[in-house]
Amino acid sequence: MKAVVVHAYGPPEQFTVQEVPVPRPGPGQIQVRIAAASLNPTDIRLPGGEYRAAVDLPFPHIPGNDFAGTVSEVGPGVTAFRVGDEVFGEAVPRAMRAVATRHVPR
Repeated sequence: MKAVVVHAYGPPEQFTVQEVPVPRPGPGQIQVRIAAASLNPTDIRLPGGEYRAAVDLPFPHIPGNDFAGTVSEVGPGVTAFRVGDEVFGEAVPRAMRAVATRHVPR
């Protein structure tokens, strides 16, 4: 799949588009075939280094948290979603997982 990839802290002009492996869902995760995505201000500021004092970003980093699409695979233990469900939401980047909740309302 193609994705925007950031290899080091810097401005968006340093972001590249490249082929990356399709991620597989782990326990409690879903895979979504993306129909639409966006970059929000945090997607630019985080790899720009603005939050570096609070969050050390691991590279390579794929920005883009806001999405809409269709569930294409579910990982072990997932009961709230099924393949074919249309979903939208905000994915939590690896760097921000420590401050996010794992609770999904039903």
